[in-house]
Amino acid sequence: MTLRLFPSSVLAFSALAMTSSLSAQAPFLDQQPTQLDSRSAHDTFFATADNFTVSAAVDINSMTWWGSWAVAGAVVPDSFDIYFHQDSAGPFGQQPGTVLASFLGVTPSIAATGLSFPSFAGPLPEYQLDLPLPSTVSLNPGVYWVQIVCTGSSGSGEEFVWEMAPQDLINGASCMAWSLDTPGLTWFSCTPFGETDMSLQLFESSGPSYSATGLVGGGTAVFDVSSATPFGTVFLGYSVTGPGPTSTAFGMVAMSPPIQLLQALAMDVSGAGTWSTLVPPSASGLTLYTQAVDITGGSLSNPLAVTIL
Repeated sequence: MTLRLFPSSVLAFSALAMTSSLSAQAPFLDQQPTQLDSRSAHDTFFATADNFTVSAAVDINSMTWWGSWAVAGAVVPDSFDIYFHQDSAGPFGQQPGTVLASFLGVTPSIAATGLSFPSFAGPLPEYQLDLPLPSTVSLNPGVYWVQIVCTGSSGSGEEFVWEMAPQDLINGASCMAWSLDTPGLTWFSCTPFGETDMSLQLFESSGPSYSATGLVGGGTAVFDVSSATPFGTVFLGYSVTGPGPTSTAFGMVAMSPPIQLLQALAMDVSGAGTWSTLVPPSASGLTLYTQAVDITGGSLSNPLAVTIL
């Protein structure tokens, strides 16, 4: 079923699709692999997490990591659970604590890099996994952990192997943690040697802020954009088929094809704009995946996934 909230053709995101990194901006945390080492990230009884530091408040909206599957060639599609934890003291050293945000059953974009890395299972082909988060994770100064659990292929016995990388000396924190349960409950900290951090990039939200209210069948929906380019143009896109990710020239968007154009907005002097529209009564029950792109500034907003009441 195609939801026509606004009479338009399919948004030209598909025409902009290209092989690209997750975002044009520099990552907040940058730990790219050097194809030297790896660790089990998840099978039926194992979990791995990596820590990082925040010196000033940050909004994380997307992430990238690298790895492979213990049986080379047994790859995509696959799903993951992502957990952001507070830092906590444990009996074996600092470890992941309270879960601050979790995204369960998410599906990243997976692409072969053409490289390989060593593992307990022998040389494995390297894959890059890109994920725009379903919602922004806002973090105040402190130490945090990211836990990545493979929930798709690993459920049938296939193990995901998370590649390792040199520590980001600005926002990284030394070492990682591992657990003999999934998701991690009893954590053990690694002994620092060589590359003991996980390959991981976290991207800070730097695009427009996007919100939607009144998404009720038969009601009036209001879409608000702020922090965009003053006097610029912002496109609002939406999908009813899924959360992506879909690669575009602006980065990975959290919408699955076909992506429709909801509206094009002209921003005011402060980079803000608002648009409202009637929601068809027949739309009740549908989940709307929507995101804005600042065409003038070349940046993406936070994604929104909202079920129409």
